Parts: sequence; structure tokens; C-alpha cells
Amino acid sequence: MIKNSLSVDLESFVYRELDPLKRKRDDGYTPRATSQILNLLDTHNTKITFFILGEIYEQYPELVDEIRKRGHEIGYHGHTHQQIMNKEILLEELERSAIFIKKFKPIGFRAPRMYLPMECLEVLSSYGFTYDSSIYGGIPFKTGGMVEVPVSAWSPLGISAKFPRSLMSLVLSMGIPYGSGLSFALFGKLISRFVERENKKGNSSILFVHPWQFMPYTLVTGKNRFLSMLIYRTNINNTFEYLLKRHMFVPMRELVKA
Repeated sequence: MIKNSLSVDLESFVYRELDPLKRKRDDGYTPRATSQILNLLDTHNTKITFFILGEIYEQYPELVDEIRKRGHEIGYHGHTHQQIMNKEILLEELERSAIFIKKFKPIGFRAPRMYLPMECLEVLSSYGFTYDSSIYGGIPFKTGGMVEVPVSAWSPLGISAKFPRSLMSLVLSMGIPYGSGLSFALFGKLISRFVERENKKGNSSILFVHPWQFMPYTLVTGKNRFLSMLIYRTNINNTFEYLLKRHMFVPMRELVKA
């Protein structure tokens, strides 16, 4: 049976707000949503990768400790969820997460908003990271001293590796990012068809979700705070569990090692 990767970008819904000065704490929302994910994974005896923000660790250190205690891989997702436009921004984020990195020694990285210039790979390598998962489309390949593990996408035209490749640029090139959290909301259980199609070729599928997709913010407050969250109002618990039943998922580090 082909091994696939299912990961969680551990961030709060408040990071949908681009201006850090306007962000507010989520008052325990993220731990509650993450607890649902952990319980589902325990039920299906599945270990995965959590790409975690440094600020989330600062707010909820016990949550990250619990994730590791349950046997999941700890990856890194930046410190403040700032889009990484150059090496200088990345270095600043890494320095701000020094305590997190020293404690958990993550070897996997995923850039906030799935945007990473190729020049940043050498920086990540110098900090002890061995793989990155910050572009869409293709199968894992080596570049810049790292292994790149693209989030799965499909296109009738085929998809070649490209840094950086945002979600919008992929869609404009007729790509379907079936491994993205957006696709979990749009396609639901149909994602399994994409996974099966890729597995039949002998390739792994790389998927990811966010905690706030398991307990949509509107269910907590009764209103939608951010217009950009509208597409994510669908609770993906059923889709997540359906995929866990039908496919094999392992931490991303296992795929990279293999």
C-alpha cells in the first residue's frame, strides 16, 4: 500500500489578518480545534506532521508538547506567519523561533501562504532542515541542499517544479491543488479519487489542512469575522476521517527518508 502524507499547518484563524498589529489571540480556539484532530488520528492509529508557528508555541506550549507526546512529527511553519519574500525575512523568523527550534529540532519546513523563494532553501539547510514543502505540484526532488516535497496538484497540462508557486498562480495555469486545505473544503471526499489516481502510478499524495477547518470560526461565534474565511466554513471532520480510513498516511519525514 502506498504511503501518503497528511499534515496540519498549525496556525490560528487570526492569521488570516495580514496586519500583525490587528491580530488578536484566539482565546483557546486553536487547542480545542487541534484536540479534535489529535483524537481522530488516535482513533485511526495514524501519525502525521504538524507544521507549527513559533507564536503558537509561545501561546500554547503545552499543546505542542502534547502533539509530540502523541508521536507526531514537529515541523516548522515560520514564527509570525509572515510571507517570506526574501532570505532576510526568513532569517528574522528563524531567530525569533530560536527556543522552539532548539527544543524540537524540526527538519521539515512549510512556508506561510505557500510562498518561498528558492534562495531560502540554503538558509533552511544551514539551520538543520532537510526538507521543505512549500510549492504545489510534482513529486519529491532534491534542490538547494534540501528535498522538496510538493503539495499534490493535478493539471491536464502537467505541472513542473517552480519556485515560488502560489495557489493562485497554480489555478491560473489550470492546476487543481487537491492536496490543499482549500480543496478539502471544495471537493470533500472526492479528494480520495485524486489520491487513488496518484497511488496507482506508484506516487505518494501530499495533503494538508488547518485546525480552524475542524471547528469553523462561525460555529464558535455565530458570525464570520473574515470574508476570506467563507470558503472554509465547511467542517471537514468527515472528509478527514474518510481519508484516514481509505489511505495510509505517515509523517512526511518517513517519505523523505524513503
